Order: sequence, then C-alpha cells, then structure tokens
Amino acid sequence: MDLQHWIKALLLFCCLGVAVRAEYGWRPRLDYRFALEGRNLAGITILNNQFTGIHYRGILNIQSQSSNVLNVALYNISYVKLQKELENGWWDSSPSSEDNYMALPITDKAFTVRLNKGTVQDLVVSRDLPDWEVNFIQGIVSKLQLDVSGSNIIKGHKGNAIPGRSKTNPDVFSVMEDGVTGRCEVLYEIAQIPRPSDEVSKQLCGSRPFLEITKTQNHSNCEVNPEYHFGLPHTLQCQPGGNQCGEFWTESPEEDQIIADKKHFDSSGSVEETTPEPKQKKSSKKTKPHIATSPKKHHHPTPEKDSSEKGLWNLRPKEHLLPPPRPFDGFALAHRKVEERTCLGQQLKEMVTDIANDLEGWELDIQQSTLEKILLAIRVCRSMTYSDLVKTIGIHMDAQVRDNKLLMTERKVFRDIITACGTNPAFEIAKSWIEEKKLTTDEAISIISYLPSHLISPNMYTIDQYYELLRSSAVKDDINLKSAALLAFSNLVRVACISRTERQMRYPYHVEGEPCNALAAANYVSYLTSQLRGDPTLRPVVYVALGNTASLLALPSLKSAANDPTSTPYLRSRAIVAMKHLVLREPRTLMPVLLSIFDNKQNPELVRLSAISMLFFTKPPLTVWQRIATGTWYEPSGSIQTFIYMTIKTFSESTDPNMVE
Repeated sequence: MDLQHWIKALLLFCCLGVAVRAEYGWRPRLDYRFALEGRNLAGITILNNQFTGIHYRGILNIQSQSSNVLNVALYNISYVKLQKELENGWWDSSPSSEDNYMALPITDKAFTVRLNKGTVQDLVVSRDLPDWEVNFIQGIVSKLQLDVSGSNIIKGHKGNAIPGRSKTNPDVFSVMEDGVTGRCEVLYEIAQIPRPSDEVSKQLCGSRPFLEITKTQNHSNCEVNPEYHFGLPHTLQCQPGGNQCGEFWTESPEEDQIIADKKHFDSSGSVEETTPEPKQKKSSKKTKPHIATSPKKHHHPTPEKDSSEKGLWNLRPKEHLLPPPRPFDGFALAHRKVEERTCLGQQLKEMVTDIANDLEGWELDIQQSTLEKILLAIRVCRSMTYSDLVKTIGIHMDAQVRDNKLLMTERKVFRDIITACGTNPAFEIAKSWIEEKKLTTDEAISIISYLPSHLISPNMYTIDQYYELLRSSAVKDDINLKSAALLAFSNLVRVACISRTERQMRYPYHVEGEPCNALAAANYVSYLTSQLRGDPTLRPVVYVALGNTASLLALPSLKSAANDPTSTPYLRSRAIVAMKHLVLREPRTLMPVLLSIFDNKQNPELVRLSAISMLFFTKPPLTVWQRIATGTWYEPSGSIQTFIYMTIKTFSESTDPNMVE
C-alpha cells in the first residue's frame, strides 16, 4: 500500500483482551459522550502552505440500546472558517479564539446506527435532511467502526492474518470497509499499550488492558470511486482520488479524527446506566454508510414513486435536453431546481452583451475582467436547459444579424460559449447550427473540432448524435468539414469508449455511468474503416482517425495499408504513424508488427523510419534494443543508421524518468 497520502484515525479503546474481541458490540443501556473535533482543508501544497476550509467541534452523544443498536445525536456543533498559512497542514494547532466559532446548522435530532460485527450496517436518519448533513453524519459514524474481528478481511491479501491468533505480537490485517468516501481497503493495526496510572482510566476499564487501534485507509483500492472530476490529463497514469497521484491530486490526504472516550459517572464513580427509548419519526430514510458512491446509470431511468425523494441524482425524461447534475459545483447546486433557473437566461444575455461591448472597444482593459466574465457565462450555460438556451440566443444566429456590428459580436460570443459549455443541451444547439448551415465553414470546422474536448459527461445518446452529425449531408458534402469531424469523432471514441485510462481521468463515469460500450465502439470503428473505400483524398485523414481510436479493430486496416507495395511511401508512412495511440495502449501487440515492417529492407526508407520511430514507443526489451543497435552494422540506409544511433544516445544520456523507463 502506498502510504504517502493517507487518512488516519487513531482511537484508544479499552477491551477485555484479545479473546473477547469476538463479542463485537457495545455494552447495552449505557450513555457515552465523546468530544468531537475535526477539520476539512483544501490546499495546493506544491505551491505553498496556504489552506482553506473549516474546523469544527462539538459533542457526540451515544445511547446503546443494545450491543448492536446505537441512538446517536450531535450537540453544540460549532465551526470556524480557516483561510491562512498552516505550516504543518492538517496537524497545525486548533484555532484558539472562541469569538470566531459559529453554530453549524446541523440537526440535533437523534439518528440510529445498526452495527454488525463492529461495522456499520444501516444508518437511519430523518428524510428531511439534505445530502451534506447526511454525509457529515456518515463521516462521523464511520469513525466508530471497529472491525477488530476481521469479518471483512481481504482474502488472499499478502500478509493478512486472522486477528487474535497471537497474544504477544500486534495484529495487522486489511479489510474492505464502508465509509462516506466509498468501500475501500483499510489497514488495521491493533497493539496493547501500557496502562495509564490515573484514577479515571481505572474506573473506565478496571483491570482490562488498553489497546491502540490504528486505521489507515487506502484510496487506491476502492470498490466504487465516488470522486467527481473532469478533464484531468491522462499522463498522470493513476486513479483519480487514489493515493498514487503524487502532489497533483489526493483524496483528503490529511483528514483525521481523534475520539477521546468521556463516559458519564455518577457521584459514586460508576457508569450511568439508562434505558433509552429512541423517538423515531415515521418519515425516515435508511442509508448505507456510502450514500453517494454508487454510479448512476443514465441509460435506463427508474421511475420514482415519491416525488419528495427526487434529488440531485435522479433521472428525468429527455435527459439530453437538461443540464448535467454536477453535484460538487456550487453554482450548479444553487440552481438545480427549476424555479432557481428562471433568471439564468436573462443573466446570460446581459453577460454576453457586456462581453461584446468589451470586445468592441479599442483595447481590452484588464480592469474589465472580460475573461472572468466569459468563464462565468460558461458556468451559467452549464446550468441551463435546451429550451432556455434557445430562447436566450434568439435571433443571434440568423442571417439578418450580419448587418449589425454589435449583434455580430454577440453572435460570436454566443458561438464560443456554446462550444465551451460542454453540456448535452449546448451540444444539441451546436449540432443544429451545423446541420442547418447557420455557420461559415471555418466556424463549423472550429466547433466540430472542439466540441468533443469540452464535453463534461457525454452519454451514449450524445456520442450517437455526434455519429449522426458525421453522416449528415451538411458534413459529408464538405471535405474540409468532414475531415475535421472524422478526426474529432475518432478522439471522442477513444476517450469515451476504448481507453479506460483516459476515460477515468476525463469523465466522472463513476458517478455518471459509462458513456459508451464495446458494441457501439465496434460499430464506430467499422464506419471509419468503410471510409477507406470512399474519396481517395480522404485516405490520409481516415488512417489518422482509425489510429486515434486506439482500437485493435483498426489494426488490420492500418497494417494492410502500411504493407501495401502499390501505395505511395507517404500514405504507408501515415498509416504507420497513425498507430501511435495503439502503440501506447497495446505495446506488446504492436511491437512485432512494427519490427516486421522495419526488418523488411525492401520497404522504402520513409516507411522503415516511421516503423522504427513508432517501435521505440513500445518500450521494447533489452534484447530488441541490442538487436536494433547491432543491426546498424549492416544497415544500408545512412539516414536510418543515424536515426538509431542518435535515438539510443539521447535515451542513454537523458535524465528524464520517462526516457529512462
């Protein structure tokens, strides 16, 4: 496990001993009171130690109705905002000024926790609680989980041992445990520590030993990844939200809660015994500890029986005409209800006019914040429905506005905002512009090229609509527009349908669902292959498009084109260079293909140079490097000799870790 980024929860509990761990439960009919303190921070530590977030504290009261059923309530929860330099990050000292603390608007009503062998099985809360309160409660309750028996131990995990077998050595084992951030691997370390000598500790545990239980969560091994992101570079080569993304991305690397046991005692010093009678509302909802971790599939909507339960994740009819959920965007959350979006059209129209006036000036003034206005306009667009966008744009895309200078500038602003918006409604509008030929050729080429790279969460419908646009008469009758569309669509197919590495970095498919499937991908690649039988002038573009998909289904066509002696060296070279995405995705499959093309001395020099240049991207084993190097002794082409020598020399002298690898 990579422990560079971790979440650590340190709990001090007294137990009857290792053999008693099988009892799992809490002692029934007792009151427990815990001092609760925690913080949630965000910062970019690679730049500086500036952090922003909150620090909270309060009282956690627990009544044990039985050994496995707890009634829990939060009292006096207050928080303070943090926006300052923290030299030690999460571990920096707590805010000391009492005046800065404010009451956290969270429920003080009791909720019920049902346990099973020390882990949370169910959490019952009021139906009226918003998502953030439920998640806050889940985060606290998850810290009370203690799977000391290893009931969810990871079988076959190296080094795992059933806890309790050794009476002298600490127990160390890994389990899969639910939490507010998903069901992830948790490393348990249980060790006996010296007994404190104070009187309170004696009253708490009597003669029983003290155990220190340390839990370390590994976010790189989760069954469901709940993070939400868009457009991360695939060169990170790691799972977003995991522990192995270096300093670029971490999943709450320094979140920590230390719970100190503060049980009530009466005047004689005994634990207060009660018979709790929890008051439970009829209107309640039961949830697992990982409320927001299940991915929501957008292809098969499930009808809701109770309209009051419809929330952020629910699917609605004609979904492609509605904005995406974007559950962690503050602006989107503030406008997720229909009545909250009524003013967005007017706001967008006013912003576009303001931006157009700025652009019409003699020079741009930094004080006008034109770029910030454009970014805000894009955020507004991402919260608007298809019908609202159509009404807002109005006549700006009609031909008659071309005689009005200001309206023409506003038209260009609307055009660029719709292109960068990235939602399905914006895509539908851009598609209609192209099909109805409301754009110039250059505008259409620009939009059709950039649309895929701006899509936030495409689904099967979106990709199919792009496919239909590619085959429409407005596109296929213009060779330049068709070339741009083929290249853009092939990149979309690779990211959305074929390359899981790129897909998990670019789209939040853990939340939104898979945007594509293998059957659809095969259909798209088959269509691109069929274009080789069409206009010969498009053949170089089709080669690149096939290679862009990174699909092995495209390899036979590219391999055939590369080995075609009747074709020109230029076309054969284009077919080989087009294999680059395939080489990066399937290096072992492509290495013999490229090696055979390079070894054929009858092939033109340009073809062989292209093959050897792509061969280096397969990261061949040492034996192949030696074979290529010694082959220069008999190589008839001076250009190829020089290329191989300079490439090997550059690699051997480079300090770039990618080159070394």
